[in-house]
Amino acid sequence: MKKLLSQSLDTLISHAGVLALGMLASILINRALGPELKGIFVACLLIPQTAVVFAELGLGTSGAYQLARKKYQPGSIVMFLLAASLVLGGLTMVITGAVVRLPAVAWGGFNRFLILSIIPAGLWLTFLPEIFLGLGLLRGYNGWRTGFQAFRVATLLFFLILFSNKLQAVLLASVILNWAAFIISATVLLIYLKPGFSALSFKPTADILRFGLKVFAGEILGFLHYRADIFLLLFWRGNVQVGLYATAAFLSELLWMVARGLYAPVFSALARNGLSRSIIKKSAMTVLAVTSGLAVVSAFLIGPVIKLLYGESFAGAAWPFVLLLPGTVMLSVPKFLEAPLIAEMGSPEVLIWGKAAGLLCNIPLNLWLIPKYGISGAAAASSISYAVQALLFIGLFMNKSKKTLSPEKAEEYSLINEHESGMNEIAD
Repeated sequence: MKKLLSQSLDTLISHAGVLALGMLASILINRALGPELKGIFVACLLIPQTAVVFAELGLGTSGAYQLARKKYQPGSIVMFLLAASLVLGGLTMVITGAVVRLPAVAWGGFNRFLILSIIPAGLWLTFLPEIFLGLGLLRGYNGWRTGFQAFRVATLLFFLILFSNKLQAVLLASVILNWAAFIISATVLLIYLKPGFSALSFKPTADILRFGLKVFAGEILGFLHYRADIFLLLFWRGNVQVGLYATAAFLSELLWMVARGLYAPVFSALARNGLSRSIIKKSAMTVLAVTSGLAVVSAFLIGPVIKLLYGESFAGAAWPFVLLLPGTVMLSVPKFLEAPLIAEMGSPEVLIWGKAAGLLCNIPLNLWLIPKYGISGAAAASSISYAVQALLFIGLFMNKSKKTLSPEKAEEYSLINEHESGMNEIAD
């Protein structure tokens, strides 16, 4: 119990720090750019972020699972993922650069390959949370996330002071941040594990790919569900609307920090002796109650808060934020329930069902509502599709007859939940 309380406190403090630093970074970017340039910034980074999702192949989740199983030496898994990030990331960067030939203004005036160079580093940073959790380094994971956000704020400040062109400043800061984080994290892990070159082996390849491909489709569907609205807004409404909507989505998704913050220490601790259905239900209801309460308070405060933090030019983000809240609150339950639900069904393919349902609902609604109502229509469409995905997950959970969850399955699928958390943060 003492260890659980200690881990819970560490995680909640870490999440509070990450939230505060993330908000500070958001304020710096929005204040420097305004809605139109913020829209260009979001659209520019959405290209390498999307490429990372398709290049990931579920390897991060699978690598974490293999680390937890201890079938292979930890150094071998980490070296494999490091090599995969460079090889797959480099190949994806070249292919994306060859296919996506937008004018220089779409890349902030930079050569497109400078922006796309984020892909290999970003792929590694997607693997990194799984590596920490697979090694059982929860405090290391918490410390890394806080340190990363602090370094992000410092990097943004440096480049915003140095450059008169603020769009180029934040873009270059993003590239430098990703590569600096790549070098630092890889160096620290290799020093900690001391794998040696002999650890670089193809032996884990088949096992990593086999499990990774099981969750890969779910990861793609989840990303597209959360970001399809931005793609469609870019097509119909332009950069200003994208800048406002991205701000509303970012702020609404901060509510998922409740589920993420409570999930890791509580679920991993209970999993040692199995999880009863009643404990999972009570924990999920706690997440729902806390998230709902925060949503009600934020709905009343969001208008003046946006004006205070971001300025009058971002006031148009307030109403889309409110429209996003019902779906965001509903989806907080699957953010907590996903892993036990999948484990009870005995197959990660259930990820695909919920996310596919949400995406199939999201796209037609966006196609109908965005041309008529702009970002308010996009927010309403996303809120409805989030609710559809949430209700499907909750229904599947409530209808299962199995009463307990084995520790082995709990460990396996807890990593999937943590992977998605990391993915959403990158997407933000």
